[in-house]
Amino acid sequence: MGNEFGKYGQKPEKDCKMKCNLENDLICGGSWRNSIFELVPFTPQERNEKEAKELNDSIKSIIKDIDDARKDQREACRLARKISWITGADMRRAAARKSVDAASASGQN
Repeated sequence: MGNEFGKYGQKPEKDCKMKCNLENDLICGGSWRNSIFELVPFTPQERNEKEAKELNDSIKSIIKDIDDARKDQREACRLARKISWITGADMRRAAARKSVDAASASGQN
């Protein structure tokens, strides 16, 4: 059909006297009639390109969120190691590990 009114063509404006449901001050058509305000060519390729761009932007945003979360996780691990070093927790853990390793090597459980 393209930029045409269809097989019945354009009807007289007087056939359209039904008010719109949501906007009562506008006329939306009549019995078996629709008011057409503008004919715009339908171009599926443009719509597909727009949807693809929106999807691509969404994916980029998600990837950025994931990268930010990874950076935050690395920072949290770095701070945890620093706290362990400051409090000596890492030294106590290392000493406990040595003790377990020594006991295993000597055959004690």
